[in-house]
Amino acid sequence: MTLVEQLAASVMGSSYDNLSLAARDQLKIRILDSLGCAIAALNGESIRAPAHCCKTLRGLAPCALRRSAFNGWRRRNLWYGRESTALRATRTGMLSHWKELAYPNTAFGATHAAFLAGRGIIGPLEVFEGNKGFMDAIVGHFDIDWSKEGLERVTRTIVKKYNAEIQSQSAIEGTQELKPEHHVAGHDVERIDIEIFDVAHNIIGGGDKTIVRTKEQAGHGLRCMVATAILDGQVMPEQYLPERIQRSDVQNLLQKVVVRASSAYSLKFSNTMPGRIMVHLGQHWNKWRKIE
Repeated sequence: MTLVEQLAASVMGSSYDNLSLAARDQLKIRILDSLGCAIAALNGESIRAPAHCCKTLRGLAPCALRRSAFNGWRRRNLWYGRESTALRATRTGMLSHWKELAYPNTAFGATHAAFLAGRGIIGPLEVFEGNKGFMDAIVGHFDIDWSKEGLERVTRTIVKKYNAEIQSQSAIEGTQELKPEHHVAGHDVERIDIEIFDVAHNIIGGGDKTIVRTKEQAGHGLRCMVATAILDGQVMPEQYLPERIQRSDVQNLLQKVVVRASSAYSLKFSNTMPGRIMVHLGQHWNKWRKIE
């Protein structure tokens, strides 16, 4: 059998009863998390256009498909949800609304394909290992036994504590711990040095992250997230409002943040998300915190 056929056999042989109690609990938490994000994001800027599109298509497209796409867009708009080469490209460089819409659009496509398959539409059986397939065109050869994969992966995923990119969570938490412990105020900070694992550096720390004007840029710039955590004591939806992002205190402080990749911390990822934050307060008062 091809990999797709093996995957289909694994899916058809699985049921809710195969889930452990821990996996069931985690799935329920994530459903509630997704619903909360969707409700909170109803008035988001990048939600209005998809909402108008769904209303325009009313009566022309299957209702379930419209809902899957629109609800996915709403969840991604608030960024609290979970986290292919093409999709990652939407989350680097000059960011746009498509950063929030790419993953839900992929889920929409998968749901659409499943509906079509259920009604007899067939697709390529060698989409993984075939000529110009996923292996040949993108990732190279790999072996996988779907029957041994199980349904427990959800227990290794994370629900975000802060309204920010997943790789930033430990750095923001470390900043949140430093601020009250040492009474850190934005106007006292001379420099902030952050050492972090390479994945975080590549996605949210490297490159020119000092030019921040939009929510999309702020949410993918560790400098801006740490700066707002120092100034406001939190990183929540209100920290991404244009008037907050563009204020001089945020803009000035993010210029003082330096982010470097650490090979030692990179070796510990992804079981942990390690790093170190050092806040220079002048007169040789340096406060630091290791993060995991």
